[in-house]
Amino acid sequence: MTEEITVLLSEEEIRQRLEVMAQEIDTYYQNNGIEEILIVCILKGSLVFTADLMRKLKTKTKID
Repeated sequence: MTEEITVLLSEEEIRQRLEVMAQEIDTYYQNNGIEEILIVCILKGSLVFTADLMRKLKTKTKID
């Protein structure tokens, strides 16, 4: 049995959105004087997305 996979967002679209998200997060926390944030990754499937986001952040982070 072959399952068909539908791609909703390209790799490039995801990369671009990660850049925007990281900039928004950095701006928010820098403007509020917060130097470190805790990122909570809830689902196992979101770990790669979370790791990619953390790499783009300039704000110091911890993960749980």
